[in-house]
Amino acid sequence: MLDRYVNNSVLLDMDDIDLYVDAEVKILTKQNDDELRLYDVYNNGLSLGGKLKVLHDREVFEHQNGKVNFGESKLGVKLKYQNRENLSDITMRVAIVSQLFPLSNDAVNHILEFFESYKQPEEDVAARMGYMLVKAIEGNLNFRIEWEHYNLKPGNESYKRNSDAVRDQQAHLSIFEVANLNMDDLTCLQNFMAYSSILNLNFRSMFIFRTPVSNSLTNNIFTQPFAMETWFTVALTILIGAVAVKINFMTEEHLEQDVREFHEHFSLYTMCMESLANFCQEGCEFINRSSPGRLSQMMLFACSIVVFNYYSSGFFSILMQGPQMSNIRTLNRLADSQLTVGIDGTVEAEEFFRASKHSDVHYLMEKKDLTDNFHVEPAHGIQQVRAGTYAYHCDRMIAYNVIRNSYDFSEMCDLNEIEVMPPQWVGLLIRKDSPFRELFNIKLARLREVGAFNRFVELWITKKPDCLVASVVSSVSMEGAFPIFLLLIAGTVAAFFAFALESGLFRAIGRRIGSSDSLA
Repeated sequence: MLDRYVNNSVLLDMDDIDLYVDAEVKILTKQNDDELRLYDVYNNGLSLGGKLKVLHDREVFEHQNGKVNFGESKLGVKLKYQNRENLSDITMRVAIVSQLFPLSNDAVNHILEFFESYKQPEEDVAARMGYMLVKAIEGNLNFRIEWEHYNLKPGNESYKRNSDAVRDQQAHLSIFEVANLNMDDLTCLQNFMAYSSILNLNFRSMFIFRTPVSNSLTNNIFTQPFAMETWFTVALTILIGAVAVKINFMTEEHLEQDVREFHEHFSLYTMCMESLANFCQEGCEFINRSSPGRLSQMMLFACSIVVFNYYSSGFFSILMQGPQMSNIRTLNRLADSQLTVGIDGTVEAEEFFRASKHSDVHYLMEKKDLTDNFHVEPAHGIQQVRAGTYAYHCDRMIAYNVIRNSYDFSEMCDLNEIEVMPPQWVGLLIRKDSPFRELFNIKLARLREVGAFNRFVELWITKKPDCLVASVVSSVSMEGAFPIFLLLIAGTVAAFFAFALESGLFRAIGRRIGSSDSLA
């Protein structure tokens, strides 16, 4: 803007214009007949009580030939908002919400006192972090704040959420909100934590359970070193090796039939047992006499050594890795598992599971018949998880606090989690066209750089208890080894019945031969 008059009439008229801190207004004024000055003009917010700010930018010199030269800028040595860091003349309205105090009739001062305290650190984590960030910005920019408390849950027809207040410009900022796709006019500044959004409420939820011990013959620690196709290949190699050795013995017997030497006849079953013994490193009892037969057996020995070493190294590496994590990673797999499922009794959780439109939630509800499994207290539910046959849904912070106080290291290491919904980011809520958006973003980015965000995370967010693998002795429990003993018992019973069947058959054949001889 150009002021053609010496009395700065344009600057006087700017007092009544509602400028803000993001204004880009330059005014060129005459100081006398020979001197011009360029000013940077803005207001922190006329409607918020701000006063007009006029900053001298540079001198402008006009020569007789009409050429204009601009002097060195005094404001250019800093960035725009570094010259506008003092907002001490304005008062901003900031909306607050609280899970611990969901109704707006609670005293604001009482809520702010709780936010600044260290009581119940698992409560109102997002609200506390957002409050601390706003206080840090306030201390840096020196503006004043009017705190306004909004209901977290609908209470009557006049219910208005904090996001509605920011959208309607009844509040300039909200201490936190979940970033989602339903914010056409709103945005979140510098997301500071991940949250799960349920029914438009902010709720950190998950299923937590210990890795279940598998009693299946096909899915336990003894079969994990090899995949199913590898086990099939090993079994096929044993069978082919047995057949090859059997053919060599038969060939040797045929070629040496004129030699008066006794040849023991080995059945294919015996050769299979011999081949299996080779793979189990039990040695070899029957050796071929011919060079091709011995070469076949040597190749079988070499293959068995490689397979045995691979298996033993894989088995011990699994044990050395510490407790195993479960392959149950989704709600559908949880529904198909043998785990018993329980859900905490909060109103938000119950309403979500009953009203959810997600197919996996519906499948879990139907498969596990969760209608009567609500209202399980967190302390009781987390204790049931210790047994390894129970999956419990609750707030993450509450679960971690109970686990840290009651679980030992071995029980902490095999804990698994399933997020009920994909986590969404949380940040300070502001209008997209807010004049303070860029300035606050810069200040929050600076707070992140100096470690304030990490400090708040360490202070308020309860982390999952550390798994000290070095202090946990990995071992195969009786439950884990049960399939192997079950296989041994089944083999023993099968051998007994086979022996009884063979004995009965031989006796029957002997009696039939004896009766035929007597008749003869």
